[in-house]
Amino acid sequence: MKLAAGFLVLCACGSGRDFGGGDPSPDSGTTTTKDEDAGKPPAQNDAGATGVPTLEIVPGNGGTVPSGWPATDPLRVRARDAQGNPVANADVKFSVGAGQSLHLQIASDTVPTDQSGVASVTYNAFPLDVNKGHESDTVTATWNGLSVQLGVIITQVPSGQWAAPPLFYIQTPEPDLGTAKAGSTFTAAIQILGTFQQGPDFNHGVPGYGLRLTSTQDTLVAADLECTGGTALADAQGKVTCDIVTKTPGDYYFSALAGGQIKWDMHLKVTP
Repeated sequence: MKLAAGFLVLCACGSGRDFGGGDPSPDSGTTTTKDEDAGKPPAQNDAGATGVPTLEIVPGNGGTVPSGWPATDPLRVRARDAQGNPVANADVKFSVGAGQSLHLQIASDTVPTDQSGVASVTYNAFPLDVNKGHESDTVTATWNGLSVQLGVIITQVPSGQWAAPPLFYIQTPEPDLGTAKAGSTFTAAIQILGTFQQGPDFNHGVPGYGLRLTSTQDTLVAADLECTGGTALADAQGKVTCDIVTKTPGDYYFSALAGGQIKWDMHLKVTP
């Protein structure tokens, strides 16, 4: 078991900072297609095969944010037409669901999609009741009769203290994950345990935070490999496992991002 270096930095104010390396929120991947790359020109996916429009999640699900602080990992969704093409200038409605402790930083309840079909919203968390260790909140995005739900974990920040991000232990040999065969699934390739650093839930597992694979340069850009389902979500004990779906042979360099806050740079060689 390896401890992510630098966890004593007492500020969660940078998304995907490289520091070395309450019930779970619902897995929103069940209502749409898989999480995809928000930074590259999107290619057609299964939406074209189904012949119906889709609304899908891109980076943001399973983020963590300290109470009374702004989040740094935005919530993003992409609208596609029946042929699988991104829909620009579509009005996506965002609304806070369970928890009601999030403030969406938007002028109205709808956000237009960009040329990549992506609608993005940032948010901050209201202070929690002092007796709460954390809170699991949701945000629902709706467009064209379709909806997806994104989960956010608000961590408690005791009065007079700086916000400490969750403490993530990586239980995987890194940075080199070894080799895997193309067209297979690398089971339990990455395993992480997340625990609270502050408040009544100190040292308890963080439920529902997300783990996704990103570019080493930009955590809002997806890696060329992904976890099964796009974003893996932690269980009630704070344990999350990423089964990596391999594609074509090659050397892959990417980051594993936990809770939208802590990342580890990794390498996997995919063989024929």
